[in-house]
Amino acid sequence: GIYKALSKKSNGEVADFGELFSGFQKIVPCLIVAIVMAIIQFIVSLVMLLIAAGAGVSAVGLAGLITKDGQINPALVGGLLLAMFAFLAIYIVINLIISALTAFVYPLIGERDVSGGKALLLSVKSGLSNIVGIILLMILLGFMSLGGLLVCFIGFFFVAPIIYAAMFAAYQSVFGRPQDLRQHTPPPPPNFGNQPGY
Repeated sequence: GIYKALSKKSNGEVADFGELFSGFQKIVPCLIVAIVMAIIQFIVSLVMLLIAAGAGVSAVGLAGLITKDGQINPALVGGLLLAMFAFLAIYIVINLIISALTAFVYPLIGERDVSGGKALLLSVKSGLSNIVGIILLMILLGFMSLGGLLVCFIGFFFVAPIIYAAMFAAYQSVFGRPQDLRQHTPPPPPNFGNQPGY
């Protein structure tokens, strides 16, 4: 509904408050996409968690958490912390890539009225073509969200419309406006013979 309202505003039309709830008419394709994306996120998280747990258990088993004099092994603890930060960085990068590939799913459903599967495929295709720019935009928007959340969560309510508008502007720069896709015939030239003085 938000993307539909943004589409109307960008086309110079008037978007009323009820437009925000028009997204409920497209709940089925949005729900399909949300389920597919949730399954993908769950699988990625589970694989990363299993790899991290396996690496941690094997490191503790090989090096031993307690040294011979009864102290905690500082090298092992430092190594585990470094490995944890490395896995966290890899997880963030993977999530950024997935988010960049699926960034335009909901605007496609809202504005172009396509099915969930087609919107997902189009978003992945366009995301692959523009991956660096979308990731940089998402990092910037992530810092904006963090800044809004740090101000007692109140700032996020001021930042959220900017985030939606920025993502919609990126979507329109990739896909163009719907009326740009139609052929427009130019208006006829003015007939100066009917003007006074001719």
